[in-house]
Amino acid sequence: MLKLSKLRLFPQISNSSLRYTIFTMVTFFFLSHKIHAQGMLIPKDSSLEPLELKSHRVEVEILDGVSKTTLTQVFHSNCSSSIEATYIFPLPSNAAVSNFAIWIDGKKKNGEILEKDEAEKIYQQIVSRLKDPGILDYMGGKVFRARIFPIPPGADQKVEISFTQTLPFQSNMYKYVYPLKTSGKPAVTKEDFTFTAKIKAQNPIKTIYSPTHKIDVQMNGAKEAVVGFEQTRATLENNFILYYSVSEDRIGLSVLTHKTGATGTFFLMLSPGGITQQSEVVAKNITFVLDTSGSMNGDKIKGAKESLKWCLEHLESNEEFNVIRFSSTAQAFFEKPVTSNRENKKIALEKIGSINAAGGTAIESALRLALSQKEGISNLPHFVIFITDGMPTVGMTEPKDIIKMVSSLNSDGKSRIFAFGLGEDVNANFLDMLTSQNHGYAQYIESGEKIENAVKKLYDAVAHPAMTDVELTVEEIDSSDIFPQKIPDLFYGEQITIAGRYAKGGNSKIILTGRIGNKLKKITYTRQFPANDSENEFIDHIWATRKVGYLLDQIRLNGESSELRDEVIALARTYGIVTPYTSYLVVEDNIGPLEEEGHPLYDPHPTPPTPMPPYIPPPNEVGIPYYTAPSDYPKTSGKSKQEEEILEAMDSISESKGSLSSPGAMGKKGAQMSKVLSEMKNAQIDEQTITKTIGEKVFILRNGIWIDTKYQKNMKLLKIKFGSPAYFTLLKIKPDLKKILTLGTEIMVVVGNEKAIAISLNIEKEPNEETIIKFLK
Repeated sequence: MLKLSKLRLFPQISNSSLRYTIFTMVTFFFLSHKIHAQGMLIPKDSSLEPLELKSHRVEVEILDGVSKTTLTQVFHSNCSSSIEATYIFPLPSNAAVSNFAIWIDGKKKNGEILEKDEAEKIYQQIVSRLKDPGILDYMGGKVFRARIFPIPPGADQKVEISFTQTLPFQSNMYKYVYPLKTSGKPAVTKEDFTFTAKIKAQNPIKTIYSPTHKIDVQMNGAKEAVVGFEQTRATLENNFILYYSVSEDRIGLSVLTHKTGATGTFFLMLSPGGITQQSEVVAKNITFVLDTSGSMNGDKIKGAKESLKWCLEHLESNEEFNVIRFSSTAQAFFEKPVTSNRENKKIALEKIGSINAAGGTAIESALRLALSQKEGISNLPHFVIFITDGMPTVGMTEPKDIIKMVSSLNSDGKSRIFAFGLGEDVNANFLDMLTSQNHGYAQYIESGEKIENAVKKLYDAVAHPAMTDVELTVEEIDSSDIFPQKIPDLFYGEQITIAGRYAKGGNSKIILTGRIGNKLKKITYTRQFPANDSENEFIDHIWATRKVGYLLDQIRLNGESSELRDEVIALARTYGIVTPYTSYLVVEDNIGPLEEEGHPLYDPHPTPPTPMPPYIPPPNEVGIPYYTAPSDYPKTSGKSKQEEEILEAMDSISESKGSLSSPGAMGKKGAQMSKVLSEMKNAQIDEQTITKTIGEKVFILRNGIWIDTKYQKNMKLLKIKFGSPAYFTLLKIKPDLKKILTLGTEIMVVVGNEKAIAISLNIEKEPNEETIIKFLK
């Protein structure tokens, strides 16, 4: 029997180990030199790799649930002579090719569509030749194929293909999937990957969401939207998934669910969509608070002044505003909020132009004055935009005292505070607590960054409130652990996502309450929460990431307790989430050749700990066979300055537990910590790396092998060579393994009571079909 070095659990690790840990996790998946892509251009000569992918550009038009996708790929041949190659593209379900364009020597080439049976043979050949199990994901569908000859040495080859399809409708949402997925050695574009989707609908568009990519959404009115994603040297390892919904409801509500056990997870999306008419615009009262202390001198005060000018110029005529400048004292431009007419804007703009930076930092006085503006003229929703670069030095100087003062003055919750922390002297813990307790959030701008861009983006986001003082209840399904715990305000063109757990399946009454303008509104929805739902398993990890982010934030701001620490560790073990409390010790991926049973496994270069995945039994309980991962698995390299700063952010949690004035809360480190936790608390996409959850199974990547965490050393083991006839026989006999086999070429999976199957490139002896069937009984 072959052996894998055993895994050890460490309940806590050093800060330096944690930095190494996170960096290893990040770089392992993004430093591959092998290029596979969907579609692929595969040389006829089997000794050659698929052609390098220079760029991959996708344009999608969706009209009332019917999509037309046009992709343009540019490949590059590094061969020294002309070659023949075959272009392969896996067609999505019910897709029909409408156009294929490729020219060789001035002649347009045609392609062919292979139906299911013939396509399956092609897919098997590709899986075996390219060692790419990600292709298994497309088996059972059709494939488009075109032969291309000649491709000149050192030349680029452009391919364009268009296809149409009717989108599936699931959970009151349309679902669009663009096939990109590879595994093991994911595709990396030499230049760019660009995805643009233009959505049009007869009814108002509400939710637009991708669980796989961080998209930009621009609403053009209520019935049109543009979705964009662009990345240079993009890693194409996941299908591009896009959901959208349409509804006549003023505020649309969509729900995705996953439940295969006693407790399920839901992911709820609230969106008012775009503005359909000017009468829907809810006016607001906004107070701009600007730090003009001496430390703001130079680019910071210049950028802040330009930002305020832009905001004032974009106020609606029926809105109210005031501007407060503060240094050693605080002064308002107007005695009370004024309407944003031309005359008042002119006065304010002139005063902004005359501002100079000098003096101390009277944050207490500035916030007192800002909160006195909340009644305004017409009792409109009140927003405070607070810009500062330092700590309080005049009046109250203890952050906790200022927080308590603000909480008292804003006990009715009418004011929302948004903060911008500039440079290296801000206190992130203070600004985060100030804003989170007052219906807002903080952003941090490093030295050299333009404050104008960040302020404009925030102002655009909060420019048109759709509902404020939002509350949500989910009834009749035993819902729990809902994040965020405080529901933020809802704005036109934006959406709120909420993740939670539920125990009972059935119809649920979801009650949304809040203020639209000055009026309290209540909206009731009815949605189905299935008792069993194997779809959307990604939302489990999103929910867990949010909860861990919330718990770590509580530790950062309020101090550590055993209950909080233990809950973080338990979630990290189950879902493989990086925290300051958890890690594993493993051997290197490039360890030497296979060892025969009875010989020690010598590791001359021990590797620092890597992130904590789901629970693995201690060394005396587990013995996992060792296989050497292929030698061309990617290795890590040096860290960039930005990566190093992000990795250090986690260290600050242990340095700032419960203190608003600790070194860990200050400057760049505190701001980075705030950003990391904010991303966790607001997780939108599934970013699992060294762990993968498939159905009820959790796999951990160790030594280049995906290991089922339920594996035990005393289990019976069947070994099958990746891509062999036995491999596809197994897939035929047990098709429910297909998704698991897409993980990679090296897998250990438990298949029944005390039985496991090892998939590897390094297995020579093959079982026959009869042996496989007998083993699985």
